[in-house]
Amino acid sequence: MNETLSTFMKIAITAIVIGALIFGALYGKMGDISNDISNYIESNS
Repeated sequence: MNETLSTFMKIAITAIVIGALIFGALYGKMGDISNDISNYIESNS
């Protein structure tokens, strides 16, 4: 039980770290992307 739990924790922590790195890399572009999405939605509605 402890081995599977620690393995799960390692996977979860790794996923969180990777997610944080990706989010950090994309954070500068997020404003432009959300503007594009809102413009796209407005033009189609």
